[in-house]
Order: sequence, then C-alpha cells, then structure tokens
Amino acid sequence: MGCLTGFYLVLKGDWQSREIVPVVHEMFSYVSAFEGDIPAATPVECGNYLLKDLSAARDAARTYLDKTVRGIDDAHLIYPQ
Repeated sequence: MGCLTGFYLVLKGDWQSREIVPVVHEMFSYVSAFEGDIPAATPVECGNYLLKDLSAARDAARTYLDKTVRGIDDAHLIYPQ
C-alpha cells in the first residue's frame, strides 16, 4: 500500500454502507476546508512530497462531496450479492 494508491477506509464489525456516509462526509469536508501545512510534505518524510498540492486536494474533496457523497442513494450504497 502506497501513498498514491488511493483512499482506504478500514472498519471493524458489521457496518451498513449508509452508516459510513456521515464519516466520509465529515472527512472530505475537513479536507475541503483544510488550511495550513500538509502533514509529512517534506523530502525526509515523503518521497513524493513535490506532488502534494493542497489547492488541488481541496478541490477534489469538494467535487467528491458535491457529486458523490451529498444526496447519495441506495443505488450507490447497496452492492449486488
């Protein structure tokens, strides 16, 4: 698992997709409004530190909230078995 491979959400227990939406919404809201230094954005801490772009991250988080998380319905939360 590397830092450029995506978003991971690890849960323990029995969760329904709908129960996770508030947590995902809170996290992406936090990212979309984040101000300050990006954690671990130095050459010592990250080999890809030059790729960190706070403005782009905030924009991506806002887009994900607006187009995916807000108003999500069961068709996008319940997977066929």
